[in-house]
Amino acid sequence: FSSELALVNGAGYHGDEDGEGLRGAWRLTGHILGTGKKHVHKTDRYADVSFFGQYGSDESKVGDTSGDFSWYGVHAVYNQPEFLLSAQYIYSVDTRDDKFEVDSKLSDVSAQAGSGYSFNAEYRLGSKKQFRILARFDSWTPEIGADIDALDILKNYEQKTYIGGLAWDQSKNIQWVANIDVIENEDGSSRKENNAKAYKLTAQVKF
Repeated sequence: FSSELALVNGAGYHGDEDGEGLRGAWRLTGHILGTGKKHVHKTDRYADVSFFGQYGSDESKVGDTSGDFSWYGVHAVYNQPEFLLSAQYIYSVDTRDDKFEVDSKLSDVSAQAGSGYSFNAEYRLGSKKQFRILARFDSWTPEIGADIDALDILKNYEQKTYIGGLAWDQSKNIQWVANIDVIENEDGSSRKENNAKAYKLTAQVKF
């Protein structure tokens, strides 16, 4: 078991600090295979489950126009030298006091409020596991409140991204990654116009 905990006074950089507004952050991890005391690598076998998040109170008092904001997440990962599998779920909620409800929908919410999940997989090949097949899926559904003027209830539209790729560790200093990103936002989403396919080739050099 391992953990990280923080309590921050203010927790904002977008306005004058007035000494009000507390934010707590945490990560609690269960290391199922007992690897919590070591820094693991992709050559290790490990399985971890984490609960993490942040809880904010009166953050708007430090000038954050998104208002108070809290989020919670669960992450699970299993790794062994041949492959990695992981999944994550996130739920975020607006905690402001100056909102009201219309037909159980919030009248005004933070832009980051919503829920989503992701899956990630990596399969390794080669004598030194220098080749990798990569796959990832992300889904996010923002929490959309009622229009304040018309009191019209808006639907929450799903935003999806698919990622697939290949990676090659040419040496300990050079890595190549070729991947395709497919953005597929639901009809009606404000990000529908961003739907696209992107082809990428990346070289990373480190010393």
